[in-house]
Amino acid sequence: MVTQPTKRHRSRYIPALDGIRTLAVAAVILYHLVPSLAPGGMQGVTVFFVLSGFLITHLLLEEHAGTGRIDLKGFWHRRLKRLVPAIVAVNRGHGGAVHGPQPRHAHQDAARYHPLGTLCEQLVADL
Repeated sequence: MVTQPTKRHRSRYIPALDGIRTLAVAAVILYHLVPSLAPGGMQGVTVFFVLSGFLITHLLLEEHAGTGRIDLKGFWHRRLKRLVPAIVAVNRGHGGAVHGPQPRHAHQDAARYHPLGTLCEQLVADL
């Protein structure tokens, strides 16, 4: 009797893990704003990275189990595609809040002098 290969179950999304990571980030932010309110707030960094490492490892193991290999280029492309818009939004919000309104192309001038500026512009342009 020949058995049919079983269908792989798709990764189950666990919203609670995102919630825990959000609480970890909030603890770090609170620690930076008012250290006396969250003396252990920097532990949020550890929690965030442990959960992120678990989730990334799970994604890579699942890809290997399904395809027999890991496409690191594709993996990093998917990460950048998901994270770069948020990074750009945070940086723009931070820049606007800290430095006030700037001339239309001021960010391009600043990017030329920042070590990662041209790299970030290229990543955004490739998306």
